[in-house]
Amino acid sequence: MGLSYDRLQLKDNQIRTIEEWEHNSFLEFCKGSGYNPKEYEKKVLDNSKRNLRIFADNINNEAIRKTYFDGSEDLLTANDLWEYKKRQKDTEAKAIIDHIVNNYENIYIDEKYILGLCKELNISAPSTLDTGFLKRFLESIPVVILNTCQFNAFVQKKYVLDKKIPCVFIFDHLSVAVGLFIDFVFQKAITIDSKMALPTDLKICNQIGEESSFQDAIKKIIDMVLGKTNQYWTNYENMFSSNPKMSLQYMALICGATRFVWYHEYSHLLMGHLSSPKEEWHLDEYNADLNAMRLLYYHYGTNDPFQLSFWESLGMLSTMYIIVLIEKILSMSESETHPPALKRLHVLIGQMPESSAKVLANYFNPVMELCNPTLERFYNFYL
Repeated sequence: MGLSYDRLQLKDNQIRTIEEWEHNSFLEFCKGSGYNPKEYEKKVLDNSKRNLRIFADNINNEAIRKTYFDGSEDLLTANDLWEYKKRQKDTEAKAIIDHIVNNYENIYIDEKYILGLCKELNISAPSTLDTGFLKRFLESIPVVILNTCQFNAFVQKKYVLDKKIPCVFIFDHLSVAVGLFIDFVFQKAITIDSKMALPTDLKICNQIGEESSFQDAIKKIIDMVLGKTNQYWTNYENMFSSNPKMSLQYMALICGATRFVWYHEYSHLLMGHLSSPKEEWHLDEYNADLNAMRLLYYHYGTNDPFQLSFWESLGMLSTMYIIVLIEKILSMSESETHPPALKRLHVLIGQMPESSAKVLANYFNPVMELCNPTLERFYNFYL
């Protein structure tokens, strides 16, 4: 019998395999978009550091800064993109895991699966899960960041380390795309009136959406999502300067979208989906979405003065909206692994309180009004 540990111990060759997955996906993206990898690395690093500084400079509330930026200062001293990505991955994973552990009683966890997996991996585990062990277990599961438009590595078992070790996969391409979308579209979809954030009038949105320059910009974002063109760079300085009173809300939109993706992928692991038969894969996606939404809702107490949970929910819907666009453009209805994104979006909304769903719809309708002229012009459909 081999040695027993209270957490997973990766070997050097396994660590190298993960690094190869990440580097190869980056090189594939560069090849598809026509970018020189070294030039692209520098550009991504410079852009990421700049936007991190802008985010930090625009948030004055210490409690909120701790929620979103605790430990992120080290990112600014990274010497290259891969060091930056590793530190970013470690920082984000720590925040995600801490939140999961703090709220493990409020979400769905397949305790039997996790304890059985520990036995397979020779990890010493208690007879029932406790927060201390759950934290150590999740911290030892590898996280892999991929630059790809493929979002189904988990259920297809495409990247199971040595055919037995599960990994949590975060598709950076999707997070970047949603950030771009929020950066460009939500500036125009939200208006400040009498110190309140209100949805922009639909007639005004339609006028903006009909402008050819606006349509060309949306097209560039969509092409980047599809891997057809070079990165369309964010500049959060423009976003914050356009509506300086919306700093917290914009930050929550982007972080909510990003964290929904992380929570969704961790939910696959927590809910034992790696062992699911094919006929349950669609149900697994719905359940991972709903578990991720529950985690977003528990980010803050009910007395949250900034109502950031609302804006994070709007960011979550933006993530699903981008996937809906991808599927429509690529003429994908459903796949073996995933149900249609539009159905997933409706299921999420259907699980919200009716009053919340109506308010979110009021803010999301301007987004669709802004985007529909572009979708009709270039892709012959609208939502």
